[in-house]
Amino acid sequence: MPEPVAAAPLRPRRLVTVHDRYAELGELVDVFHSFCPDGEALVCAFRRMRLASPGQDYLVRPAYFSEVHVTTLRRQGGALVSGLARRLTDGEDPRAFLLDGAPMVLVHRPRARATPYRLCDLRRGTAVDLAVDPAWGFAAGKNWQPFGFEGRLYVVHGFAPLRVLAFDPVTGRGEPVLERDVGLDFPAHYDGYTMFRGGTAVAVAGGGLAGLGHMTTEPGRHVPFAWRLAPDGTLALGLGSGFQPLADEGLGVVDPTSWFVWDGRWHVGLSCSNRGWFSAQRFASFLAEIDPPWPAAAGDTVALRAMLAGGGRPPAPRRRAFQEAGAMRGEAGGRTQDGQRVAIPGQHAPGLLALGLGVVLAPGAYLARIHFAAAGPPGAVAGRWTIGVRGEAVALAGGDVPGTGDRMATIAAGFALPAAAAVEVAVWFGGGVALRLTDIAVDPDDQNPAPGSAR
Repeated sequence: MPEPVAAAPLRPRRLVTVHDRYAELGELVDVFHSFCPDGEALVCAFRRMRLASPGQDYLVRPAYFSEVHVTTLRRQGGALVSGLARRLTDGEDPRAFLLDGAPMVLVHRPRARATPYRLCDLRRGTAVDLAVDPAWGFAAGKNWQPFGFEGRLYVVHGFAPLRVLAFDPVTGRGEPVLERDVGLDFPAHYDGYTMFRGGTAVAVAGGGLAGLGHMTTEPGRHVPFAWRLAPDGTLALGLGSGFQPLADEGLGVVDPTSWFVWDGRWHVGLSCSNRGWFSAQRFASFLAEIDPPWPAAAGDTVALRAMLAGGGRPPAPRRRAFQEAGAMRGEAGGRTQDGQRVAIPGQHAPGLLALGLGVVLAPGAYLARIHFAAAGPPGAVAGRWTIGVRGEAVALAGGDVPGTGDRMATIAAGFALPAAAAVEVAVWFGGGVALRLTDIAVDPDDQNPAPGSAR
């Protein structure tokens, strides 16, 4: 496997404010402005959402509202002036880009599980939903990075592994065409996904692919990085960022949304906020002119065509996952204390103590271990637990959390995944017996237990 090599850091020459507003919970706010050129103008697609607190049922709450709107920006007297915005579709986090010279917007639609992305053709006024086949062996995910090549739509699906999907832009049918381990499987502690995540549309440059992503170490800390994949598999990374002045203003989340050439100069769209989106805070979007992180290079169409030709992928390996309870999300049924989730009768109401992992696992058999302690004798019931797939109502396994005399114990449960999916483990506090959770671990189960068997 080729080793990652360094690229020049991102250095903005000029920063233009496109949107800047403080929003309270319950208000509508415009975020994630993404751009692509359309002649002398810029297409600007953005997300309009209701700012709401997160929760296990966030996507199905009545308060959930998220749409994508589109407008046009034109230069006027040295400034960018916006035209009237119009609704494009429901969905989240749009990526504007060019496909065969025509402006397109790729929209993430998390409520549409079978077709979680929609490709909108702005000139034709048409849209096609992109189907993700469960047989591919991985979840759809988010933060797709689109690009066009020889009339076909491609997206970089993610970085761990680096995976490219190809789609027919008319029918929406697709297939995986490239999968390589590029050494970027560095999970973030709070959700288990790699810290290296997608961002902008991809540029076809120097016979390879290049784009910008965001690196996240905490929910409220995102930093842009540049990447380039050469036809020989060498990955170049530019981890240095010239956007520190934005962080100095308290904008801890700096997400690149678009990367393109306009009037012969490279530009980056940026979506920024003080922290994770589910709280009252400042939201700002910028358009930055930057120096390219790599020198210009002649394109090798033959090499790129060969790289995207497909020809099979290695099967996704089953992986291990681990998460400390202090990094898990909880609601009224407990508090975080010394890295654990703790619930005490009389202090905490019955409810969700912890919702953990959320890691995408390949198909196969697994063994989950929940490490906990509960007051009361073995016959007491401190709460309950479930293992399930994110977004699915039916649990893969579940049961009661027994009393242990406040001694550490383990609940071990086997489960099987017929297709790749994001697995979540939930622990609920019953209200009558003190309960503390230290961590959850998931490992491949080579003994291949029956789904849902606890032991």
